[in-house]
Amino acid sequence: MVGGIQLNVGFSPSNMVSIQLGSAALICFIVVLKHGQISAKDVDTHQNRTGKFLSLFSLIQFPNDACPGSDGRNGSCFTQGECDQRGGNAGGSCASGFGVCCVFIKMCGQTVNTECSYLVQTRLTPVPSDCSYTICKSNPNICRIRLDFQSFDIAGPTSDMIADATGLTSIGDCLSDSFSFTAPGGLGSPIICGFNTGQHMILDASDSCNVASFNIDPVGTTAREWDIKVTQFDCADEAGGPPGCLQYYSNPTGIVRSFGFRPSVPLTGDETHLSQQCYSMCFRQMAGMCNLCFTVETTTALMPNSFGLSSQVGVTDMMSLTDSECSTDYLLIPRANSPSSPAIADRVCGTAFNTEDLTAPSEKVCTALQPYIVTFKTDEGETDDERMAAPTTGSVGFSLKYVYEQC
Repeated sequence: MVGGIQLNVGFSPSNMVSIQLGSAALICFIVVLKHGQISAKDVDTHQNRTGKFLSLFSLIQFPNDACPGSDGRNGSCFTQGECDQRGGNAGGSCASGFGVCCVFIKMCGQTVNTECSYLVQTRLTPVPSDCSYTICKSNPNICRIRLDFQSFDIAGPTSDMIADATGLTSIGDCLSDSFSFTAPGGLGSPIICGFNTGQHMILDASDSCNVASFNIDPVGTTAREWDIKVTQFDCADEAGGPPGCLQYYSNPTGIVRSFGFRPSVPLTGDETHLSQQCYSMCFRQMAGMCNLCFTVETTTALMPNSFGLSSQVGVTDMMSLTDSECSTDYLLIPRANSPSSPAIADRVCGTAFNTEDLTAPSEKVCTALQPYIVTFKTDEGETDDERMAAPTTGSVGFSLKYVYEQC
């Protein structure tokens, strides 16, 4: 080109970016950025016989890798022009200053097509009754898409006690606000609502694009907010978790909760787990570890037990139930056992966490069966007996600590 330098940047047509520089200089450098490394060499400048300089070209290449933005959010490395064109915000520099860390924050109705983006709704802005985000693969090699709920607070499930002819109520149903994550052609998430900060979901990436959808009650008084980090994982990246796992835990210890469980809140009798849940939580296999063990997270006076999935009619004390007694709401932990008991169970429910039937208090529950997969199942509603089981934990859901034990 005349009076300038054209730089083509990228490794493939899918991530090719271009930079146009100013007029040719006396000396230019061919700078090649590969995997974060820079090499440079001088290129001799030439002057023609008329005293004019030849047009010179430099080639700069860098991949659109993930990068840390200056505001604490992650982004992708692009040129400033590409970032502006894609609707992102520059959040710091990358590629040794040749690029900007482009952070993508999406609003209702917008499309996500980068490896890292954020879906944001603050308490200070009005929320439309229907708010959806279309999430498309950033490249054909994407297999899994993860949503991290950095903040997530919408109206919770109903606590309506009016029962139908079968004795079931609407308790646990998301009748006011709701959220779902779908994968056309594949398995989607259950419908959730309430407080879910710190939770996550992972689905298989659909060739037809995934959709994250909120349905919000326009007359509700709850102050809603969400800040959801969207990360796309390459098919070879195990951080995306195994197919079929809605949640994947890769740390050696942590907390696993049912959706809608609000921790550190005194029980009032209105708490309930969500209805119609059916999904799997998978845990990474750790070298040298044989047992995956769970304990209730809280045993304080304000929350005497962070486990409650159904209860037995007529049982007013905290009691554990297992297997055949757990037909509606339960955790499926294959070949689970409690150290103080020889009993082995697959399903656990009731108001105490234990593998021994009609036993209290809650105890450690372990499984050695690999791969480590725990399934949560609830039916379409709670009965009055389940809802009011003393001490008001009959349908609270679960919040469990997990840890691995050495062989």
